[in-house]
Order: sequence, then structure tokens, then C-alpha cells
Amino acid sequence: KKYWCSKAVVSTQSTGQCLYKLPPSLQAIVVLPTKNLANQVKQVFNNFSSLVKVALLSGKDTFPSEQKHLYTEEGTCLVHVAVCTPGRLVNHLRENKHINLQHLRFLVIDEMDSLLNQSYQDWLPSLYKSVYNPNPHPHPMQPIVRTLR
Repeated sequence: KKYWCSKAVVSTQSTGQCLYKLPPSLQAIVVLPTKNLANQVKQVFNNFSSLVKVALLSGKDTFPSEQKHLYTEEGTCLVHVAVCTPGRLVNHLRENKHINLQHLRFLVIDEMDSLLNQSYQDWLPSLYKSVYNPNPHPHPMQPIVRTLR
């Protein structure tokens, strides 16, 4: 089955199954320009599937609270998808020692034209650097993929 929501399609038989069949690993990042839009998109994910684990990184909760929704203290990922605002994404890329984009397969950017016209702490170069830099943090980490699949 496919469900249309605004300009996006969510499939319960293809992408959803791909995401939840594996143990949670951060496989998709959805970047939105505002907290309200990020919250709405997280709700859409929640409405369509309870099997895909989604974290909201928008500043609605405190940074430590968001970290606890993403990773355990030992560094085990708890989610498949991160729905975020650009500034908060940069905060997590710089400050969350467990962030690992090794399994990243999807990058969704809503309102890309407006996001690229505003700096938001240089979110796109920061994301690019995190994907292509094998060790952005001083702790040991598995190598990050060189290309987005």
C-alpha cells in the first residue's frame, strides 16, 4: 500500500520494511526548516508505522533528552530516522559523541531552496563532513560509508 502525504509518498511495503527489518541504525535524516514542520513530519511517521523508530531533533526537548532518544549511553542506536531542524542537526553532529552515519541511506530536505539560502550554522557542509569523515569524534567509531546509497 502507498499513502500520499503532501508531496511525499510513504510505502508500507518497501521502504518501511527495509528500515525496520534491521536493528535500529540511523538510516534516514529528514531536515525541515521549522520546529513545527519537524513535529508534523514525526507525527506522520508515527501514524504510518510503529515499527520504524523515529527521533525528533528540533529543540523541542533538551539536548540531553534528544541524545537519550537517539543512542544508549553505550552508543547503541535506538532509531531508524532522525527528523530535525538544521541547527539542531549541527548540534548533534558536533556534540553527540555517538553519532554514526555509517548506515545512512536517505537524506530528505524539505524546502531546500530556503534552507540553502540561510546558513543555519552551515548545516549542509557539517552534514557532508560527518558523512565523509571517517572519525569526526575522538572516540573509536566504525568507518562511515563513502557514498549515500
